[in-house]
Amino acid sequence: MTGMFVGDGGAFGIKTEAAYSLHPAPTAYFQAAYEIGSSERMWAAYTRLVETAPFPYTRLLAFREPAGTWHFFVVIRGHSDEEVALKRSIADGIVAEHGGGVAKDGANITRIAKMFSARRLGQQVLQSGSAMTYFGEALIPRPSTLAYLATLNKLIDIELEELPIVKRVEFTVPFLRSTTITGVLLYFGNGTTRDTVSEVLYKKTFHQLHRIMSQEFGGFTEACQGEPAALNASMWSPEYREFMKNIKMALDPNDILMPSLWKI
Repeated sequence: MTGMFVGDGGAFGIKTEAAYSLHPAPTAYFQAAYEIGSSERMWAAYTRLVETAPFPYTRLLAFREPAGTWHFFVVIRGHSDEEVALKRSIADGIVAEHGGGVAKDGANITRIAKMFSARRLGQQVLQSGSAMTYFGEALIPRPSTLAYLATLNKLIDIELEELPIVKRVEFTVPFLRSTTITGVLLYFGNGTTRDTVSEVLYKKTFHQLHRIMSQEFGGFTEACQGEPAALNASMWSPEYREFMKNIKMALDPNDILMPSLWKI
């Protein structure tokens, strides 16, 4: 039942004890930047990589700038050089099978990939950007990933014209096998403040994004507290709402734990 209490925001139970299993840290490491080309080729290779068992990567990031070439940034960790070499050969083979290869401008591709590791690092990497956001970032069913990205880009073009976007990168990262973490990384220039960005995003896209994310694509955000949690819950299907309500009633019939968290 552990999975039931991960991400529940405290609504299903109080965590009083945790057990950890410690494993040796991987000692071998490899990273590579691949150029994969069109959306069709990228998606075919991405699907093969995600569906390969065991995973031939530790981290896989697919990204491109608007109308540009798709790239993969791959990190492989292992407990021996032989393990890493085997996983690398699998990844290399899948990429080559779909027309890709080592990125011609590997240093630049790696620089862009590192923008995703942390907001502060991203601000250091791209000095021309004064504010940034992961626009529309959500967990999306894997088959809907590219359609979701296309919808996000249309929304950006229509609603964010007034903001000076100096860097725009579509991205998708596999979350296990059936889901992806997908969105558009945006950097804003000309001294644009985070408060200005937040105000525009809230006024023009906030409710649209949640409708698109949850109702059109069946996605969700990792929001376990406050109003975002209630907003997510407001867009649940009647069947899912009833399912969650039944669990809540079984575990906490008096609504003592995080009362009214999802307003169900």
